[in-house]
Amino acid sequence: MVAKRVGSRYLAGLSREWRKLKLHATQDVTLVGYLPIAGGGSEIGALLVAVKDLDGLRYSVRVGTGFSAAMRRDLLGALEAERVAAPPVHDAPRMRQARWSRPVLVAQVAFAEWTADGKLRQPSFQGLRPDKKPEECLRETAEPADRKMLR
Repeated sequence: MVAKRVGSRYLAGLSREWRKLKLHATQDVTLVGYLPIAGGGSEIGALLVAVKDLDGLRYSVRVGTGFSAAMRRDLLGALEAERVAAPPVHDAPRMRQARWSRPVLVAQVAFAEWTADGKLRQPSFQGLRPDKKPEECLRETAEPADRKMLR
């Protein structure tokens, strides 16, 4: 989306008055594992997340941005405490480095859109949601606009 400040004049072409805005939706996701940080260390590299559908938990994507080094360390400790051998999702991708965990933690991610195959595009970690339960992490969809408002 492109916008300009309310008080500025319209100028055709490129101008400092125009601003490019990216719209992001948010989604609550269940943490189902992580990938270690490249080169080893005591931090996660990326979170493996899922949302609930009719068949149970469905893998959604890996989230590798949006957290501080301290949060990466905290998440490693929390996910290691819940570690399991087998993936808790029915459609887990094959990842040699994946470390799976019991689905007990919920986080919120911002993202650009859902892809055709049900994955989140450009996800970014926004924070943990201790007020939510994993079974509440259903895929959220935008409500269609009211036709009367579009006129």
